[in-house]
Amino acid sequence: MRLASWKKTLYIVWLTQFIAISGGGLVFPFLPLYIKELGVESTSSQALYAGLSNMTFGIAMFVFSPIWGALADRYGRKKMLLRSYFAATIIMTMPAFVTNVEQFLGVRLLQGAFTGTVPAAASLIAASTPPEHVAYAMGLLQVALSIAGTAGPLIGGFLADAVGLKASFIVCGAAFGFGGLLLLFGVKEDFVRPAIVRGPWEGFVADIKEAASSRSVMTMVGFLFLVNGSLAFARPIIPLFVDLLDPASGGIKESGYAFAALAVTSIFAALAVGNLGSRFGPKKLLVITLAGASLAYMPVATAGSIAMLIFAMGVLGLFSGGSVPAANALLSINSPSDKQGSAFGLAGSGNALAMAIMPLLGGLVAASLGIRAVFLVLGVMTLVISALAAVLVPDRRQPQPITAAAADLTSG
Repeated sequence: MRLASWKKTLYIVWLTQFIAISGGGLVFPFLPLYIKELGVESTSSQALYAGLSNMTFGIAMFVFSPIWGALADRYGRKKMLLRSYFAATIIMTMPAFVTNVEQFLGVRLLQGAFTGTVPAAASLIAASTPPEHVAYAMGLLQVALSIAGTAGPLIGGFLADAVGLKASFIVCGAAFGFGGLLLLFGVKEDFVRPAIVRGPWEGFVADIKEAASSRSVMTMVGFLFLVNGSLAFARPIIPLFVDLLDPASGGIKESGYAFAALAVTSIFAALAVGNLGSRFGPKKLLVITLAGASLAYMPVATAGSIAMLIFAMGVLGLFSGGSVPAANALLSINSPSDKQGSAFGLAGSGNALAMAIMPLLGGLVAASLGIRAVFLVLGVMTLVISALAAVLVPDRRQPQPITAAAADLTSG
């Protein structure tokens, strides 16, 4: 039996994302510890520079993500995903050769400008998948990210102990390159360029403006900012929390276990969203997962040992792992089919802004109020986001044309 073309695209992109994000997981969770290797000694300064690192990355992605998304609508989503994979092949290896934290921040700027594989992959999948299967596709994509989130930090912890974090960056770049080769030869995109061809600048600016004129698209972009921002708020703090609980541990392998616990349970949450999305609707699932995550942050904040922290992170993943695919599914079904790239580009920009702002805020909270306060703040923040989602998030089951969305906006 011949596999449907959208399923073939989904499964191959799934595999490439698993490989690439696993490679990223070898190093990204341990960036605060790499900052320490670069000569930043105090814990508060490490937390602050970790926040600045993510802010630098996020600002660059915020600027470039809508541009890449609009270009995807003009020239093809596969081409833009290939661009991100092969750019990452080079740029992800560069931290291995920096000698101070200032150079490292410069490399993070390049990473934000030219990588960003997840929005590009989501755009390709959304454009290739029938609307009734979008929740399943987005849930499956999130499963790839969650499994990679398990494998990457686990392997990365042992790899860093064996060969050091510098060598791990080189392996990371190779993983992105391998994913790019699989996509290049494995996926055939049936892409038709728009009939009206405008100049490059006018074209992608017009596409971005057109997608941004939809109230439902921009509402979901806003909520993806909040959902991803809440997850980014504490991520750089986890290795420092592990080091606080057991200073003799070194923090690398134990941080990998904590991230792996979060990722393993996130897999089940993403699968549940994918399977239940068509039955209950992604909006209800978004509200429920956010409310559950708000409660799950409390035992993380009160963990008294590394074992308790790992267990609490696993409980958190049962809820937080479902919120992102639910929000992505809502963005897809509320976006016109010919503007999927622009919509996910705008979402990528919002996510980048979250990555720029939220880790820095988390670092400031940790530096001023203590590491545990970060998770208490997150619990309250996520509960508020859940309440807002119940009231404001649109719940259409089919994409709304841009023209109708623009009419809604002007008449509202």
